Amino acid sequence: MPKGQPLAGTLIALSERGLDGDGNLVAFLVGGPTPGPFSVRRTEKFDISDATLLASGEILLLERKFSLVEGLHVRVRRIPLKSLAPGALVDGPVIFEADLGDEVDNMEGIDAFVTGEGDTVLTLVSDDNFSLLQRTLLLQFTLVD
Repeated sequence: MPKGQPLAGTLIALSERGLDGDGNLVAFLVGGPTPGPFSVRRTEKFDISDATLLASGEILLLERKFSLVEGLHVRVRRIPLKSLAPGALVDGPVIFEADLGDEVDNMEGIDAFVTGEGDTVLTLVSDDNFSLLQRTLLLQFTLVD
């Protein structure tokens, strides 16, 4: 976490699929003022593939799930940074959700930047993993509040 944020100097580590005893995703605050484990509420069997910090003091989680029956799904969830604390169970609203019908793929990375006009732009990326069944995609969206 950068200077000026409540958890400045803290590394936030999120497991992709590691679950705690209640079936939620395991996460850690490493270093900084309040180190310790916390959990991210897992819903609908989504796993975390990446995260990014917004200037507004929120974390966006990029999540995905795949099954042969349901296919591929991706979503982005907004988590308030102030909710991260040792022992906490954090959750937040889904702000984007898509599946293969929306021309997404196995999205693996997310980043955000603010334009000169003040718009927050989200970038999502996938790679084809050298598979004929997957694609490398770079998608960008403007975040609308």
